[in-house]
Amino acid sequence: MDTRQLPRDPSCAAETGLQVLCETIVQAPAPSRPIARGIAGPALLAHVQVAKFVDHLPLYRQSVIYVREGVELERALLANWVGAASALCVHWWTHKAPCARWYPAARRRHADSGAGAG
Repeated sequence: MDTRQLPRDPSCAAETGLQVLCETIVQAPAPSRPIARGIAGPALLAHVQVAKFVDHLPLYRQSVIYVREGVELERALLANWVGAASALCVHWWTHKAPCARWYPAARRRHADSGAGAG
């Protein structure tokens, strides 16, 4: 039997054994997520995007891979994440595009032509 004593909190109404029953629950704020009310963090969204657009891995295959790992993610959910993550990138693209007009006008372009380039 555990004989530890919990410190008595004056804001608590009752104390029974090792459990302290309080009338209010204090919870830390949830971490911010890229998608409002979503469960996916930025790393998972980036992983799904890279697998789809860089590795050319369709969402139904990604869904099967996640099921094999013990996580059930429906293809429709992954599609919603791809759409929402793409919408987040619109702000970046709209601010980058005006700068692109200076690149073709450059007189010199620098590139690495060493042995490691390829």
